[in-house]
Amino acid sequence: MRSLLVLFLLLALILAIPLQMKIDETRHNLGLDARPLTASTAQSLTRFLGGLRSIAAAYIWLKADQIHHDFYGEFEREQELMPLYRILTWLDPHFEDAYYVGSYMLFLFGKKQEGLAFAKEGVEMNPRSAKLYYNLAEIRINYFNQYDLAIQEIKKGLAYAKNPAEKAFLLHLLSIAYAKKGEMKKATRIRQEFLSTWNTLTPEEVEEGFIRAKH
Repeated sequence: MRSLLVLFLLLALILAIPLQMKIDETRHNLGLDARPLTASTAQSLTRFLGGLRSIAAAYIWLKADQIHHDFYGEFEREQELMPLYRILTWLDPHFEDAYYVGSYMLFLFGKKQEGLAFAKEGVEMNPRSAKLYYNLAEIRINYFNQYDLAIQEIKKGLAYAKNPAEKAFLLHLLSIAYAKKGEMKKATRIRQEFLSTWNTLTPEEVEEGFIRAKH
């Protein structure tokens, strides 16, 4: 099955090049595009290749997720997944779940610095991802006691929360960070805000929360 997929992608690439060049030539002849043919074709191919990378990344993620669940709890066998998460982010640096799960697994295998670096790379490549800000902040709290840095990451994540569930998870983590710092008044106030948000969520909204992606 994998070999058929690779063959399909290669054939698609080979066929797309002359097809796109013909489209660009036709557009040029009709006066629809004043750009040089080479530039137009290059841009189209860049978009096409980007699409192929995304398709390949999605396929690898499905396989990695299946293996993760099959091997869950068998740490030695789960280590086989780590190269896949790295490849995923090379293919598609906006594939958030690869950073989210991959960094977590690095910590499970005792690779703290590598896990932190992977989590930071995720935020750098996806600066509007509440999920990855949460991930980085959680790592700073649980493994490095970097509470001030974690609070900064959480506040950035709150600015990009896409739904109430994401906001609730971030607020909960923020209350923990302040409690770890010993700032109990802030921790209590934010916990109340978390509870106010959490109590409005439906089971479906909770299920959509990004916290479940690591498990």
